[in-house]
Amino acid sequence: MNRFFAYANRYRILSPEEKQFITTHARVRRYTKHDYYLLTGEVALHWCFVLTGLVGGFRYFSDDTEDLFWIVGQNGYFTGTKHLFSNRSTDLDIKFLDRSEILQIPLTNIRYAQQHFDGISEFLHVLKQKKIEETKLLLAMNKVKDGVQRYIYFRNHFPHLVHQLSMANTCLYLNISNSTYKRGQRIYLQMRND
Repeated sequence: MNRFFAYANRYRILSPEEKQFITTHARVRRYTKHDYYLLTGEVALHWCFVLTGLVGGFRYFSDDTEDLFWIVGQNGYFTGTKHLFSNRSTDLDIKFLDRSEILQIPLTNIRYAQQHFDGISEFLHVLKQKKIEETKLLLAMNKVKDGVQRYIYFRNHFPHLVHQLSMANTCLYLNISNSTYKRGQRIYLQMRND
């Protein structure tokens, strides 16, 4: 709980009442690598703040291929629904990509907090803006046609994910092959050493 408050306080000092509300309604849950939070079609009516670790949203296609649709790391958030104000399924498997701890709050409580506590509302807006900025970087990355250059872009703009993601998950996320990953890694490291 203290890690959540310490991070929130970087953007907005939460009042004692706001902290008490969070403490009352939140719980910290721990997961190991490869644990599922939920499967496609399931709903978990919670807002989740990642204290440590890494979480991914996977979708699967009829030809048995998979796509790593989104990733959330430390100090990011996800919901067990389409979004904070939805009770519908994300239609994704949500899986932990690393040993993780999350702070989990029921959606009804976080919605209430957003409407009744200015500090919590402002902090949620900060988190959403961070997610929007990251999405802009992802959209730019996905426009890079060459897989090697996409890998280099990823290394430059998402350094916090580089060492947390396995090669297989990085390839899924970037839509590149293992050989492109290795070539991109080699070129990136050469560029850094020049």
